[in-house]
Parts: sequence; C-alpha cells; structure tokens
Amino acid sequence: MVQSYKDIKYILGKGSGASYNAGIDAANGELITFLDYDDFWKKNKLTVSEIVYYFFLLVVLRN
Repeated sequence: MVQSYKDIKYILGKGSGASYNAGIDAANGELITFLDYDDFWKKNKLTVSEIVYYFFLLVVLRN
C-alpha cells in the first residue's frame, strides 16, 4: 500500500513522536487518527470515534 504513494518520507532515528508530528503538520482534515504497530483497526473504528468526538468529547483515545 505504501508504494502507491509517491510522496512518502521516512523519518529514521527520531522516534515515533517525530513521525506523528510530521503527520500532524501535513494533515489537512478535521480529524486525525494513527495506527501503531500493536493496534487493531476494526471496521467501525472511525465511526465510533466520530460519534464519541462529536457528541461527547474533544479528544478520543482508543486502544
């Protein structure tokens, strides 16, 4: 999947925080989500996160 994107930039040796910050800086949407190596992406992840965000909270953290 990564190969289908031509503007991928690898950030090596700076930890995951540097990659997250670069992703946040490059984002242009209203919501941002991340997927770590030890996370599972369920079919309803975004739907549930959006419902919780819009109706109850300003930040959604799920594992």
